[in-house]
Amino acid sequence: MVVGFTDKGDVVTNDPGVSVRRNVRARRVYAREKVVNAWKKSKNTVYLIYPETTKVPANRLGHWDSRVSGTAGAG
Repeated sequence: MVVGFTDKGDVVTNDPGVSVRRNVRARRVYAREKVVNAWKKSKNTVYLIYPETTKVPANRLGHWDSRVSGTAGAG
């Protein structure tokens, strides 16, 4: 899960695949270039996770998939 970016643009994540029970830190930072290259393999897919009560910005560029009703892409 991407939770932010460093001043240099590197990606800060909370990695759900780590074991906190084994004292492995979930917070990881990945080089921006590596993330961009890996992201291309998914055709730049993004999943937005937010509370149902959150107002989602308008899809002004038409990039969101609106085939599924009741999702952020529907607006």
